[in-house]
Amino acid sequence: MTQLSQKNRAIAQNFRKRKGQI
Repeated sequence: MTQLSQKNRAIAQNFRKRKGQI
């Protein structure tokens, strides 16, 4: 379960970075 949480966190961070770039 921890792996999924970590992956979700990374995706959320990436999404935020992408939003800021646009």
